[in-house]
Amino acid sequence: MGVWKNKSTEFNGVTHIRKDNLANNLLYGVMDFLQWGFLRVGGFQNITRNPAVTDSFGVNNRYRLRYSSDPSYTAGQVWEGFRNDWVWESGITFEGISPIRVSGVWIDNSFYGLTHSTYSHYVDYPNGRIIFDTPVDSAKTVSAEFSHRTVGIARASEPFIQELLYDSYDMESVHDYTLVGSGTRNQLGQRRLQLPVIGVEVVRSLPSEGYELGGSEYVFNDVLFHIFADNEDERNDIRDAILNQNRKVICLINRGSMKEDSNYPLQLDSLGSPKPSAVMYPYLVGPGGYKWKDAQFTNTVSTDMEPVNRWLHRATVRSTFTAIMSNI
Repeated sequence: MGVWKNKSTEFNGVTHIRKDNLANNLLYGVMDFLQWGFLRVGGFQNITRNPAVTDSFGVNNRYRLRYSSDPSYTAGQVWEGFRNDWVWESGITFEGISPIRVSGVWIDNSFYGLTHSTYSHYVDYPNGRIIFDTPVDSAKTVSAEFSHRTVGIARASEPFIQELLYDSYDMESVHDYTLVGSGTRNQLGQRRLQLPVIGVEVVRSLPSEGYELGGSEYVFNDVLFHIFADNEDERNDIRDAILNQNRKVICLINRGSMKEDSNYPLQLDSLGSPKPSAVMYPYLVGPGGYKWKDAQFTNTVSTDMEPVNRWLHRATVRSTFTAIMSNI
């Protein structure tokens, strides 16, 4: 006996329960837009050995990596930078400067490329660290040239409050970050986040409105941007950057179609290194990419909060995103 088909017995706007719909496409689409947008306006810092980049206390060993104790690896395999969230994207230039892609490491002042037979390694860009195939003695000096993001983007659902690394720019604040287990850096987790950071959250959906006869409608979702910084000026700059996007239309990626691509993942592999043919954000949403729908920032407003203490300054920006969806 055949199945009697009746639209009244079927979901509207859902074709597959495992395909991302508006909420996830909006959440990750906004995060993709912010991450690329901040890089385009200089939201990165290049860490070089010569000239060496110094901090506010005149310490110039930012390029040095720290011997890290990660129980997932043999001691000596993992060496991490003073900040994580290294920039892997290419094709970006700001005021004549481009982010540095890691090409290798220095061990006791000798350079070794990624595939060198003695010190073969790979780069875990999100966690800002080098993973060696075989352990490197803790007495060695390991360093690298890299770029780190100066504004982190994360889902608000991550337990990042406990993982925030305040004063991460002040080497002196942890005495010497190259010491094993020094200061607040002796934290293990899926991801350690440092200030400033924006936690992105998709919240309640407002009542939809009809768009056209035949089934389409305007759908509204509020997105919260929780801003955390260790000084008021940075908080204000980030808050204003988001407020300035009011009425901005952005492109959302069809994450379901992207995951079905035989080359997926298209950017970073499972180890956190960019794939040889890594696709940049503008191409993902451009012609021939995986563009899904447009969404617009509207009614964007902010609320500042009193600082919790000397190092945590907060603000929340709320924006209503408008998209046109089919309800058939």
